Amino acid sequence: MNSMELGKFLLMASLIPLVSSCYLTRLALTHNNLYNSRRPLAEVEKDPKTNAKTKDALLFVEEIQNYSKQHGLIPDSSYRHFIEHPGPISYLLEVAHPDRLELLTFWYPIIGDMPYQGFFSHKDRDEEADRFKDEGFDIEKGQVAAFSALGWFADPIYSSMLDRSKPALCELFFHEITHQTVWFADQGPFNENLASFVSSHLTKSFLQEKGLKKELLAYLALEKDQQIYQKWLSELKAALNHLYSQSTLTKQVLLTQKATLFKTFLTDKKPRFNRYDLIDDKSWNNATVIGASLYVVDFSPFQRAFTCSEREKIGDFIQDLILKRDYEKKDPYLILKTFCPEDANDTRKPT
Repeated sequence: MNSMELGKFLLMASLIPLVSSCYLTRLALTHNNLYNSRRPLAEVEKDPKTNAKTKDALLFVEEIQNYSKQHGLIPDSSYRHFIEHPGPISYLLEVAHPDRLELLTFWYPIIGDMPYQGFFSHKDRDEEADRFKDEGFDIEKGQVAAFSALGWFADPIYSSMLDRSKPALCELFFHEITHQTVWFADQGPFNENLASFVSSHLTKSFLQEKGLKKELLAYLALEKDQQIYQKWLSELKAALNHLYSQSTLTKQVLLTQKATLFKTFLTDKKPRFNRYDLIDDKSWNNATVIGASLYVVDFSPFQRAFTCSEREKIGDFIQDLILKRDYEKKDPYLILKTFCPEDANDTRKPT
């Protein structure tokens, strides 16, 4: 860790006593230990012990980085080091109220409020999940493929990040590089939605320009199923919000009707997908619904703003967004509307 990175780590550490100390201390120390095990990519690529699949994947990631730079994103000094780390990078916990579509948020130094908690140990995550579940909250547990330090540290490439298809690699790294380029404090859902839009846009153009027709067709098929999934998810959210708005219901009646509603949407109202069943057979609850909504995005507000910006590069559109954020101090979803004059007075936020 160089002197600048050490200074940033010490600053992060100095903030730990201001929040739940045990949790953040474990995160900081585990991250530091992982970070110190990193190796330069050149060393990994020359190492005869590195298998051909890993070397090919690293070269492909380098192409993704170069492409992101060409389109105006800023991957800073990230992805120049490699960490051997089998399995998930971290474990995720989302916690929602049982009687409304609202996630609990958790405050972190630098990035502000986030609608989830991250853990480096699934045991720690599961213990925290059990605590919230015992208190009556809805919970959703997941695994994290990657995370961005938002420029505070140079993000490494973890070995587990590479175990995916070429379209998935594109989507993952374009998503994380978008986070490195722009971050709205205390706006977790917007940040994830924006990164998903940018990664979708660049993944399609990258695969097309590289002549990866088979991979592009597979990715487009996935996006079609995601549109079916998004429609189903929107209808489910509308039905839940309608149920939760009925103030005359007792809590027990509400929870019973909630269980019935979920059962209906997972059976009679479950859509037929073309190729990828994105609903699965997992147990659904409020936390699952909101968590899915962070990444299953209606891209139309973002696409409309990008089109109205008349920018050729999506990175230039992001820089315009940053300037508007710093000048107007508005909700970021409303800032999107300012790109199109006819939308500027529309104060409605996407549902």
